[in-house]
Amino acid sequence: MKDLSILDSLITGRVEPHIYAFTTNTIPNYLKVGDTYRPVSKRLNEWREYFPNLEQKFEGSARITDDVYFRDFAVHYFLESEKHRTHLAETDLPEGVYYSREFFREATVGDVEEAIADIHDDYESKSGKYHYYDATTQLPTTEKYASTGMWFPRPNQQATIDAFKRAVANGRTHLLTPCNRKSAKIKYRIAKK
Repeated sequence: MKDLSILDSLITGRVEPHIYAFTTNTIPNYLKVGDTYRPVSKRLNEWREYFPNLEQKFEGSARITDDVYFRDFAVHYFLESEKHRTHLAETDLPEGVYYSREFFREATVGDVEEAIADIHDDYESKSGKYHYYDATTQLPTTEKYASTGMWFPRPNQQATIDAFKRAVANGRTHLLTPCNRKSAKIKYRIAKK
């Protein structure tokens, strides 16, 4: 059999998007879940720079239709919201170990498979739980569906809306201008003079 590994460095291009998962003894009891448009083997080899002892646990398609796919964010959302798997915190690692938020405590391959099934079901039912992307534009697709009732903002969103309305009622302008702390201090000093 011929060694074709040299082709990986010569041929580049988009392949079918995939979800992959691996474990490593460096971060025990966690499953790393990611996605790639390149061959999964190539992506895992890149991860081996940080985790030489990684063990691949899962590889599956991230495609919904010929043109629509999902990202690893959808799987992460399922793991956190449905399976209550917590992601790795940087403070959980010893100093010098590469940090990635894509590691999930006690997550299993079965969890990943359930996530992918739920993502497909969501797309068919148009319930809007996940974002989907068009492979030709790589932009999120917009799904239109009938509302089943009123949508209410979360408490932190409502607080922001209320504060914005009060500011407008008090004559404030330029409320949506980006401002970092340093420029805010300068503006405050100028306003005081």
